[in-house]
Amino acid sequence: TSLQAKRKYGFVEGKITKPTTLEKLEDWTAVHSMLVAWLLNTIEPSLRSTLSYYDDAQSLWTHLKQRFCVVNGTRICQLKTSLGECKQGKNEEVSVYFGRLSRIWDELVTYVKKPTCKCEGCTCDINKQVTDLRNEDYLHHFLIGLDGNYATIRSNLLSQDPLPNIDQAYQRVVHDERLLRGESLNAVNRDNVMAFRVTSDARGKSKFVDNSDTFCDHCNREGHDKSTCFQIHGFPEWWGDRPRGGRGSGRGRATQGR
Repeated sequence: TSLQAKRKYGFVEGKITKPTTLEKLEDWTAVHSMLVAWLLNTIEPSLRSTLSYYDDAQSLWTHLKQRFCVVNGTRICQLKTSLGECKQGKNEEVSVYFGRLSRIWDELVTYVKKPTCKCEGCTCDINKQVTDLRNEDYLHHFLIGLDGNYATIRSNLLSQDPLPNIDQAYQRVVHDERLLRGESLNAVNRDNVMAFRVTSDARGKSKFVDNSDTFCDHCNREGHDKSTCFQIHGFPEWWGDRPRGGRGSGRGRATQGR
C-alpha cells in the first residue's frame, strides 16, 4: 500500500521499465535504487543476511513474495483469531487498545475481497451494504473487547437503533474513561485524607489514666503514689512552682509536692 500511495508500485510490478533516453534514465535509476534500498531496510537484519544480492526491484520483490508471503486464506484465519483475542488489558488506556485492534482490522480488510454487484446498473448499492456490515462488525469487536468497567456504556451503545458508527462509539467510551479515572482519583484522594486524619488524631491524643483513687503516703496527696511522686523523684522542667533544689525534703512539704 505504501508503494501504491507513492505511485512506485509499477517499478516492482515491472510496468515502469528502464527508459532508453538518457534524460529520463537518471531519474529512473535514482528512484529504482531507492526502492531496492527501502525494500531491504524493511526486512529484519537476521533475515536480510540470508537473502541473495539483488539490484533489481522487480526481481527482489518477486523473491520476497515467493519466500515470505503467507497464503491469503491462512493469513485471514490468523488475523480473525487475533481479532477475537484482542482485549483491553487491565489499566490499559482505551486509545492504546483501540490502536492494537485497528492494526489487525486494517490488515484483515486488505485480504478480504468485496463482493461485486451482479445487477445491471447497480441498483442494490452493494458498496454501502458492505461498508455498513464491516463497520458493524468492527463496532462489535471493539465493544466486546472492552474491560468490564465499561459494561454499562457498552450495553447503552449496543441498544441504540441504528447503531452508532465506530468513531462515535470510540468518542463515547473515551469520555466514559475520563469520568471513571476522575472518580477513581477522587476516591484515592478521599482515602488519603481519611488516613491522614486518623494518623493525626492518633498522634495528637495522649493516653488518659484515671488516678483519682490513688494516694501518696509520702506527701499525703491524692492523684499519684510514691512511684510518681515529684518530691521523691524530682520535679520536671515544666512544673511551674518547683523548689529550687528540685526535690522535696519531707512529707510535710505537701504544698510543694504534686
